[in-house]
Amino acid sequence: GWGLEISPFVYALSQTEIIVDYLFRAFWPHPLLLDYGFAYAVTAADVWPQMLFIILLLVASAVTLWLQPHVGFAAVAFFILLSPTSSIVPIVTEVGAERRMYLPLIPLIALVVYGVHALWQYKGWNGVVRNAVLSLVVALFSGLTVKRNAEYATELSIWQATLAVAPENARVYNNIGWLSTDYDQVTMNFRRAIELYPEWILPRRNLATAFMLWDKVDSAAVYFRSALGIDHQDIDASAGLCEVLILGGSAEEAVDVCRKTAELDPWSPLYRARWGQALRVVGQSEMAERVLLDALKLGGDRSVALSELGFLYFQRNKLEKAEQYFRDALLDNRAEFAALYNLGILLKLTGRQGEAEQVLREAQQVDPDLWQRARGE
Repeated sequence: GWGLEISPFVYALSQTEIIVDYLFRAFWPHPLLLDYGFAYAVTAADVWPQMLFIILLLVASAVTLWLQPHVGFAAVAFFILLSPTSSIVPIVTEVGAERRMYLPLIPLIALVVYGVHALWQYKGWNGVVRNAVLSLVVALFSGLTVKRNAEYATELSIWQATLAVAPENARVYNNIGWLSTDYDQVTMNFRRAIELYPEWILPRRNLATAFMLWDKVDSAAVYFRSALGIDHQDIDASAGLCEVLILGGSAEEAVDVCRKTAELDPWSPLYRARWGQALRVVGQSEMAERVLLDALKLGGDRSVALSELGFLYFQRNKLEKAEQYFRDALLDNRAEFAALYNLGILLKLTGRQGEAEQVLREAQQVDPDLWQRARGE
């Protein structure tokens, strides 16, 4: 983590705040927090009370280790176990995490049990009071456990519970946006994530992908471009922009974007096939053929490249060759809509009505939305 946007010193300052939060939740674990968010910049003036508290705890632990080693060991062990994640090594993707307390919680619990037991003996409280208090504690924390388990019922419910505790966490909004199905909820959550963390590329890509799924290709292109503005070598944003430009009729621009995508990942048959598709759409059929044939040499899932070659030969009226490529595409991926649909049309044109209807019916089942778009419905 060294050399990233958060310095070791600034990260250590932020951890004083996080460790105090860990300690509070260790004694009163409600509400718990699944995601503490990204590392953030703070100054000593922002966290001086927490910093002073942690320094006093460290000094007290060292003194106790000297005077009463069996007690001091547990106190020092708490900080030692926590130090890999909560000291000077920045973890920029997570300023804090509940799981980091799993091991440090063991010596902390040992200290509490030891301290309560010693206090009980010193005060001489009787067993009835002790059992009543312990029963109350067990019942209280059992209730909190049941409540927390309910929050984990679904992926969406745990992120919604996290949002209630951390309303300024960009990652929470991004994850809720990805899990939502309502258009307004999806766009609102992704936009809020972008607003909270403008330098983060993921919610921009996700919002663009959502727009693409809803056939809003112009809006999708805007957000894929904004993602590339953050990182011009982001392969997912580049591939997404390539696809929406083809869908949106901006094929001239698509040729350049799809070519750059194929250059970013020269071993991907899909990205090279999209480049070939863009070339075909703008009428550069010979170049498209060469690119698509190169895609076939890369191995992997070649269904898009095979389907595009089939359509290219279909346009040239080389029906026998086109049919073979469509069928080869379906051998690679039976759910390749373009191959199914175009094979069905080819079969219909060549008089094989029965097989054509069967193939077209399969295409409709594979992707009803694409079916309606292809039929102009």
